[in-house]
Amino acid sequence: MKTFYYDSINAFVSRASQPLPEGYKGLKGSREEGTRAFTGTDNFEEARKLATEGWSAGRKRLLESQKEINFAGSCKSLDPAPFFDVAGDECDVARFLEGEPENMLEYHFDYTDKQANKVQKITLDICASGSVPSDVFPRVGACMLMIADALEGAGYRVEIEVVQTSSGSKFDGQWKTLLKPADQPLDLNSLAFWSMHPSALRRFWFALYERDVPASKQSSGYGSATRMKAESDDEIVICVQDDHFCDDLTTLNHCNEVLARFND
Repeated sequence: MKTFYYDSINAFVSRASQPLPEGYKGLKGSREEGTRAFTGTDNFEEARKLATEGWSAGRKRLLESQKEINFAGSCKSLDPAPFFDVAGDECDVARFLEGEPENMLEYHFDYTDKQANKVQKITLDICASGSVPSDVFPRVGACMLMIADALEGAGYRVEIEVVQTSSGSKFDGQWKTLLKPADQPLDLNSLAFWSMHPSALRRFWFALYERDVPASKQSSGYGSATRMKAESDDEIVICVQDDHFCDDLTTLNHCNEVLARFND
């Protein structure tokens, strides 16, 4: 399987917006017009405008959904606290010179609400078969962003990566894009399109496939969606093809189940 990595959304958009080679004979689904029921947009330019200027409708829906999240941000971690005694791991010279009998130092660990800037990785797998209804995508993205927002509010630094994996008779490929670095604030307005809109897959990723995969290795479609697996036990994977997103209630329940792992 060949992996294509884009280190920013700007690089992702730039590549997807490039013209196809002259005489190209391959898939052109990203530029098809009148496919709103499938892609959520009438053409590629409409999708590109939403991607670069923000998707206000998605942002509004996200804010409404956030009211249903039951996460108090009470997750705790162990933090070392100094403890002085007549015996310990090391000597505190200042206390020794002052004649303090309890001049030996050791550390005890206490619970703290501070997460010490721990990085939490979230992988958003937006690759899905054509049978997945377009209204599933906003639920998936809203769930992912609500989890990210809650964790950052609790002191975590969240990194978000978007992945699409496709298997075909002639070509297997995986596309990875860094949606949000851990040191970047969570901008829900700019991220709404990339995580919640079907055109992120059915316009932009289709466009990448058309450009990154040689026409000779393309079949009649974009291959079969292959689910992304977590690379570690700590990684959170949100996948469009999972059964958690069939309706709003199931989606919100899944958000709360994921966040429950971080609560006391």
